[in-house]
Formats: sequence, C-alpha cells, structure tokens
Amino acid sequence: FRALGAKIGKGTCLYPTGGDPMMTEPDCVVIGDYCGIDEASIISHLNTKGMFSLQMLRLDDFATMRSSSRLLAGASMEKNSRLLEHTLVYSGECVMAHSTIQGWPGRCIGRTAVFEEEPSNSI
Repeated sequence: FRALGAKIGKGTCLYPTGGDPMMTEPDCVVIGDYCGIDEASIISHLNTKGMFSLQMLRLDDFATMRSSSRLLAGASMEKNSRLLEHTLVYSGECVMAHSTIQGWPGRCIGRTAVFEEEPSNSI
C-alpha cells in the first residue's frame, strides 16, 4: 500500500484476516503509528447521485478498526480511538480521541481514561 501512495506509520497491522474491499484509493489514506485494521473498509470515494468525489482519510496513532467496520471518505479517527465490529462512520465525521464507537451509524459507547504523567518534584 505504501508503494501505491498510502502514508502508513511504523508498527501498523493491516488486514491480518483479509479485507473486502481493501483500501480502494491508498493515495488518499494516512495511517499513523501502531494502528490495527482488521477486515475493515477504508473507502476514500463517494458517488452521490452521480457526483464522484475523492476525499482524504486519516487514522491517527493507535487507531483500531475491527472486523466489518467502515470509514467513509473524508472521515478521520483521532489518537487511540476504536471502531468495534459492524460500525459505520459517515463521511466527514471525526471519531474523537480515546473513544469507542459501535453501531450503524456509529455512536460513542465509551471513552478511555487518559492518564498523564505529572512532573516529579523529587530530587
């Protein structure tokens, strides 16, 4: 997919159990580091009432798409976001960081707590 123009970060796992369809327009896809994309659809085109368009798709670091999830053209996933099985994210939507999405259409069903390290004052 990199040879076809996709920008894919390090440690990313693409289609370990296959994909149907796999990335249709890899040159319109940016995937961050350590993402996991199972048998999911990454669709960068729309054909609405005969109007064909291509739009970028972005998956930030640690984003996960599980089996039968679908990310439509122009959508994005922020850091550490997850699409569970059989989930649809509409064109132009953004999956917020640290959130878990489920359903057709997708709805947020939870968020992961974010723990930031506090600076240590000890010597």
